[in-house]
Amino acid sequence: MSTRLAATNPVLKTYNSLYCGSLRKQKYDAVVARLKALPESERGHPPSEAAKAAVEEANKEADAAIDCWARFVALAETQNASEDVRTRIGKTAADLYAYRNPQDPEGFRKLVDGHKQGQAPPGK
Repeated sequence: MSTRLAATNPVLKTYNSLYCGSLRKQKYDAVVARLKALPESERGHPPSEAAKAAVEEANKEADAAIDCWARFVALAETQNASEDVRTRIGKTAADLYAYRNPQDPEGFRKLVDGHKQGQAPPGK
């Protein structure tokens, strides 16, 4: 019942997106800590299989956090809600997006706008 309610209740949908991003960011931070704990020789060139796997997992979690937070920002903007949280999360997500996508540092805004228009993010 609660899952059905969350899908139809705009406020719950908004905050589910916020929490989704926060959980994915926690996973990202844990993977980055694991990567940093590897000896430099494993993180260097060429990286070990463990380092490659950690980077791949970190990228996956970062991208998931970015997408959840883009959905949150889009929903919160549409509802004109949570301005302080929206601004803080939007900046964090935009910075993470720019780190992951240096060729398109402003692309987070496009992702938010895509969520507003109901479009799936590119590549999803």
